[in-house]
Amino acid sequence: MSQEMIIFNHNLNIKDMYTVYYGIKPNGEPKVGADHSYPSRAIRQNLTDYRILEQHEDLDTASIREIELQIELIGKRDCGRSYKDIVEMNKSIESRINLSNQMQGNTIWVGKTHKEETKKKIGNSRKGKEAKHPNQIEARKLHQPKLVEGSLRRITCPHCGKDANTGNYSRWHGDNCKQNPNK
Repeated sequence: MSQEMIIFNHNLNIKDMYTVYYGIKPNGEPKVGADHSYPSRAIRQNLTDYRILEQHEDLDTASIREIELQIELIGKRDCGRSYKDIVEMNKSIESRINLSNQMQGNTIWVGKTHKEETKKKIGNSRKGKEAKHPNQIEARKLHQPKLVEGSLRRITCPHCGKDANTGNYSRWHGDNCKQNPNK
């Protein structure tokens, strides 16, 4: 059966039908699958000679038949996700997005706004200021070289013989080493 004929038949299908189909994978193995918008999934899977086996109005029935036909026609269940698994996964993603959208703006400021005068004060208070306080910038210049030096310096643990940077040495080696007999 040609692919053009199947696509033509698909246009005649009733909406909201779950199609269980059969086709041949590029490596020559047979494939039984299900799709809500046949033949889009069969095309994405690069199947050839695909055809409709059954159509169902219910997702659960189509998924059960998909697995039964895999065992009946191929002799084993396909190890990939069933169509129902994919649909449920997409529902889960959709529900997370919906929940996220519902929670946006859910703060104590719902329905409240700052007065225009307050907005101007907030804006003016930040104008012309550096991103960091000058004392913080000076402190960083003093301490950053020491931090870099410490992370580059390596120490060998006398108990286990492992080489570690100073942070890992002080956390896991030396007096804290698992192989320390005095621990």
